[in-house]
Amino acid sequence: MIRILKNWCLVLISLVILEQLTAQDKSLAKLDSLFSHIESNNQGMGSLSLFKAGKPYYERAIGYADVSQELRATPDHKYKIGSVSKMFTATMIMQLVEEGMLRLDDRLYEFYPEIKNAELITISMLLQHRSGIEEYLKDVQPIQLANPISRQQLLTRIKQGSAQFKPDSKYVYSNSNYALLAWILEDITNQSYAELLAEHITTPLGLASVMVGNRKSGDQNFAYSYLKTEQWDLSVPWDMSWAFGAGEISATPSDVNIFLNALYNGKIVRMESVQQMKDMNEGYGLGMFAVPFSTSYGYGHNGRIEDFSTSAYYFEDFDLSLCYISNGEVMPTNEILIAVLSLANGLPYEFPEFKEKKAIAVSVETLETYVGNYISATFPLDVKIFVEGTSLMAQATGQGSFTLTAVGDGEFVFVSAGIEMTFDVDSGSMTLKQAGMTNVFKKE
Repeated sequence: MIRILKNWCLVLISLVILEQLTAQDKSLAKLDSLFSHIESNNQGMGSLSLFKAGKPYYERAIGYADVSQELRATPDHKYKIGSVSKMFTATMIMQLVEEGMLRLDDRLYEFYPEIKNAELITISMLLQHRSGIEEYLKDVQPIQLANPISRQQLLTRIKQGSAQFKPDSKYVYSNSNYALLAWILEDITNQSYAELLAEHITTPLGLASVMVGNRKSGDQNFAYSYLKTEQWDLSVPWDMSWAFGAGEISATPSDVNIFLNALYNGKIVRMESVQQMKDMNEGYGLGMFAVPFSTSYGYGHNGRIEDFSTSAYYFEDFDLSLCYISNGEVMPTNEILIAVLSLANGLPYEFPEFKEKKAIAVSVETLETYVGNYISATFPLDVKIFVEGTSLMAQATGQGSFTLTAVGDGEFVFVSAGIEMTFDVDSGSMTLKQAGMTNVFKKE
């Protein structure tokens, strides 16, 4: 009887394992179908890495790393991750805090007294974008970003910027905060940012592909970014000195996932530090956002530089992390993440049909009523709206201009970047939707 019971137990265990494997196979097949659907409809290029229980679960690259050379993207290609770099910078700050070399309530005045309100601004406020220090990319023209900028020139831009608000009175995203944090790291340790990253994060975690700075000449494992018009147009590359500490890192999606799992499992900072980093104030913690999905929250960051778009999040309740990096965005990255999370967790999801709204004609006189400079307390860049010929144009601070297509009364789109803008002339407002986020702007 005991032998029979044991045999039945083995049968039941085998059936459970088989059922789990079947469910996993179905999930992976659906993820494959999703990315084949996106690629076959020319709705994006990029690379996904998905980890479950700290181990690789699924990866897929679509499109090209280099369109001109017809070089297909692979999971081993590096991409610029933009502001996801802020998580690495924040982690190294927390490492210094743990070592007693820095405190979160230390004042910026101890390091850079020439910055406005430096005596009131703490390290914690810099980490949480609550300093009031103006964005250093404001009024930067795209052509400038292709040329290097020295540390002193960048610091001068920050010093000359205005104090936007009383420190700690509100949250306004500003890359200036993270440039200063990276310099503070260097000043305290007498090491470069790249050396610190290698010593404290990438080497211990075995992240050989992670790099800081500009693309090395002839590096075939580095993807370019593109803007979709009638074809994939190569984006003008930034010189990465402009992104120092705030967005200078390049990596594979798998590299980022390894980092996420190490961070959120207390392997590079203590769990007490992780909890501090996850403590949100107006939607932002110490170097990270919290995003909802189903009944859970994921902790991580988004990044955008040139035409690369990155999202990297860890969902503790699912023990799942994902990093998707787009180097050519049409279907918004946020929509792709929702699809991936749904399919990976066995939730219902219907593939999009990719129907575009039809363009309509709008008179120049009507377009002129939308012209102006628009600002928002929830968006780091101003948006300039102007008319060029018979077209309505938009240009965010430090970015290239692009043509808006009218699809309704006061409604415009820029399909290749997943941007929707709606203008209300009476209130002088503009609503911007992109990547699942909505921001309301007022005309100055």
